[in-house]
Amino acid sequence: MGRKLLAMGVAVLLAGCGTFEEYFPNFLGTDGDDIDTASSSRVTSPRTLNPGTLNACRGHVLVPAVGMIFVRRGESPPSAGRYLMEAYVTPPYRILRLGSPGAQDYSPSRLNIVLDPDGRITNLRCG
Repeated sequence: MGRKLLAMGVAVLLAGCGTFEEYFPNFLGTDGDDIDTASSSRVTSPRTLNPGTLNACRGHVLVPAVGMIFVRRGESPPSAGRYLMEAYVTPPYRILRLGSPGAQDYSPSRLNIVLDPDGRITNLRCG
């Protein structure tokens, strides 16, 4: 029991040191079902995000959603393609439009979800 707790503790401490491939080894494979980030220069490739930098605001679990359509509360999801429902995002978070200045109230535990004009998730950051 003690060894298991120690191993879990070490795993938690090292979790922030991982790369995209270590966090999500099968997400961007060659199965033809990848998110197309090349079609929009506004979308940050999930591979360029370091999930370890998003641990403080829990954004590391949403890195695979970069490039997906963000569906606001009360809206219907698209009939095709990948999307993330706002109902599945836990507070605190804030939705920002691409290029809009962020507010001056920095909060390291808040997740900022950046959307392009089409509602596609372009970036994630803490603050």
